[in-house]
Amino acid sequence: MNIELVGLDQQDYLNINQKNKKGAPMIRKEKLAELDKLINLYRTVSQSSVQIEPVNEGFIKIGTANYTLASGKVLLDRKEIIKRDGLSSASIILPITETGEVVLIVQPRPLTKTGVGVELPAGYKDLLPDNKSVEEGKITALRELSEETGYQAKEIIPLGGYYQDQGCSRAYNECFLALDCVYKGTEDFDEDEQISKFLCSFDEVLELVEQGYINDGGSIITIERAKNILLKNN
Repeated sequence: MNIELVGLDQQDYLNINQKNKKGAPMIRKEKLAELDKLINLYRTVSQSSVQIEPVNEGFIKIGTANYTLASGKVLLDRKEIIKRDGLSSASIILPITETGEVVLIVQPRPLTKTGVGVELPAGYKDLLPDNKSVEEGKITALRELSEETGYQAKEIIPLGGYYQDQGCSRAYNECFLALDCVYKGTEDFDEDEQISKFLCSFDEVLELVEQGYINDGGSIITIERAKNILLKNN
């Protein structure tokens, strides 16, 4: 049976890598091979037809589809949605281990061009009991770090925040730097959540941004804001 991949193939990634500036330090080949293996595992190989549900007379739309990954896993009822009232505010965390490595995560992102995300741990802020406000960003950051990577931080530094899309949402993301992280094995994934960890140096993180492996706004903003602190201490 022939299956057409949805997203970029291996040659596309090689083409991206070749765009790296001449003379720049290259990420270790074995680390790229490790990362490419994870990316290939989480590629979308097929998807069901998208079911559209209009909300509020069509002003907001929810699209639902199932996505089959190269690993054989199926992501059920994944939704595209615009969330209102600021309840989609999130925290993004750049974790540094006690040995100085950055903890990235790799997971399926079926709606993107590559179909896979190489990114920093992140997650939405939970709604408080008053059903009007959300929890503090630091609380979200510590929880998501623990649930997505199994690491816990000894120190966490706020790096400011930004609006996701101030033209259509109140959602406000906060960035954090987590230092001296220790692995505690506290991962807690949702039922259909597929996540792997990828550890590398901060210099290699900067190169992954340059090469296009890391391309989500939240991760890039957080990395840039942490750069001055991390490079100053080296």
